[in-house]
Amino acid sequence: MSHSSAADENYVLAMLLRQAGDTMLRARQAELTDVGISTIEAATMLAIDDLGERALPIRISEWILRRPNSTSALLQRMEKDGLVQRAYDLERKNLVRITLTGHGRELLEKVRARSSVHQVFNELSDEERACLKRALLHVRTGALGYLREKAPPVPRIQ
Repeated sequence: MSHSSAADENYVLAMLLRQAGDTMLRARQAELTDVGISTIEAATMLAIDDLGERALPIRISEWILRRPNSTSALLQRMEKDGLVQRAYDLERKNLVRITLTGHGRELLEKVRARSSVHQVFNELSDEERACLKRALLHVRTGALGYLREKAPPVPRIQ
């Protein structure tokens, strides 16, 4: 394969990845409309739950791949909406943990349904799913390397 055709194929892959991501995001947002939250709020709630006691704003930023200032603004909006609360560490006053409120936990259970995600990925066999996961991890690592950013751990979403 010549460099030109390889570059063209890479562009096609990038476009397909973008289209797949965009359409999945739209499907997920449509699903979350009834819950009354956005996809980034849902991802943030899943991150907080996954991180547990380690749910610090910086770790949440890493988990959802957002800049700390964007995450801070997001957490402020979510706190105002009664989804999360800040808990200040008694020993280290500058350490802030983020926890879900009772209302946030109720919505998290609805967020976990993820029927749009399941419907999309049920089109794949177990082998295809594993192959896609490996490929996406490589793509994510390559993109983060290009940006000189550290890859966050793979989420352990329940």
